[in-house]
Amino acid sequence: IDSDAAAKYSKAPEYFEVALAALDAMVDQVGPVRLDGFGAIERGVIVRHLLLPGRLEDSLSIMRFLWERYAHRVLYSAMSQYTPVRAVEGMPELNERADAADYEVLLDYMDELGIDDYYWQQGDPAQESFIPAFDATGVASGI
Repeated sequence: IDSDAAAKYSKAPEYFEVALAALDAMVDQVGPVRLDGFGAIERGVIVRHLLLPGRLEDSLSIMRFLWERYAHRVLYSAMSQYTPVRAVEGMPELNERADAADYEVLLDYMDELGIDDYYWQQGDPAQESFIPAFDATGVASGI
């Protein structure tokens, strides 16, 4: 909920407000999460959050805010796969992967909040296998 970070990393100081308005609209339109008999989502919103290196406190604040606002009306997905593919000039903190210990702290915090059903990543997902080829391999065109 740090507009300075949003401005610095995304050139979007209003990112939080705009994303929140979009989430509110989606939740209002589709209603609470509904799962089928196999646990697959039939309806609802999944909020995906990417842990950035050195930004654990931001992630904790965001998860607390989301939980207080939406509780079980959305599903949560905590992602740790931030993988720098080249040096980011002027932002050395983004030249590192997200810390595995920080990710565990985030997951533990989600448990403490009461978020008892969420998506998480096992092992060390910040590796080359998570970087797409960007050559349209495996992408089907509907055109």
